[in-house]
Amino acid sequence: MTKKCILITGGLGFIGSNLVRKVLLNSDQRIIVLDKVSYSGKIENLPTDDSAQKRIKFICGDVTNRKVVEDAVGQSSVIIHLAANTNAFKSFSHPLSTIRSNFLGTCTLLEAVKKNEVDKFIYLSSSEVYGNHQKEIEMNENHPLIPLSPYAVSKLASDRLAYSLYLTNNLPVVILRPFNVYGPFQHPEKMIPKFVTLLMRNKKITLNNGGFQTRDWIYVDDLTEAILKVVRTPIDKIRGEIFNVGTGKAASVKQVADIILKNLGRDESLIRIAPGLQPGTIGNIGISSRAREKLNWVPKVNLEEGIQMTVDWYKENEKWWSR
Repeated sequence: MTKKCILITGGLGFIGSNLVRKVLLNSDQRIIVLDKVSYSGKIENLPTDDSAQKRIKFICGDVTNRKVVEDAVGQSSVIIHLAANTNAFKSFSHPLSTIRSNFLGTCTLLEAVKKNEVDKFIYLSSSEVYGNHQKEIEMNENHPLIPLSPYAVSKLASDRLAYSLYLTNNLPVVILRPFNVYGPFQHPEKMIPKFVTLLMRNKKITLNNGGFQTRDWIYVDDLTEAILKVVRTPIDKIRGEIFNVGTGKAASVKQVADIILKNLGRDESLIRIAPGLQPGTIGNIGISSRAREKLNWVPKVNLEEGIQMTVDWYKENEKWWSR
């Protein structure tokens, strides 16, 4: 492959596989996918048609492996770093593996970027770096950073490391902080696909604290469009920038559950109410005015449309998630 490749770490995962499809559809660039293959990132998540296969090079490897990373970065002009352990709840019982994978993986990639001439290093951080709020709070990029799970800590550490190397080494770093992403190819351990797949089988779903906690839900295609906007924007205009990627609107977990019930033709008898909240639960609204101004990006998919498309995908791909 030529130097002009886009390297996508974690390209077999939920956001990564959707991003691969977005790049294939909207550019003629070749793609390197670096992924260690896990329960949530499978090789079959990649498109299998001949034209796609000719443009994708898959490297099975861990982002903490220096040799593998340096080889992949050496072939690439743009690095989009998505690879991470993303389960905030599991991170409480496995903090060391979460921090090792997420933070040391980012360290390894940034060291390789320092040794190679690349156009952009795009780091996918998380809105969870802003912390836990029981009420709706509007969050711009200057909101205080108060992570409340080992996962959020690992994302913040990587976020700040990338930014520090922009400041000290002028690395071409751009940071995105997406809010609660959902859509096709998301593992059923996450809330929306969990609700969809349980209700499809007429099993009950559980709403903690009545489902009153709110989140800013963004459809995955809107997020991948924001990433593609960063790829296309000259680095001199966005070097060192941090962009929230959210809708600016909040919906409660109960509202999301109701939309899914309606789409599947189920009723509220399949809802179980449980007291309390799980640790690390976030209530937030993402203010993304900076992305609108500098990237000319706005979310296009509203919550009802996004959930309908998501439900339709899980209906059509039962073989994918039932395994």
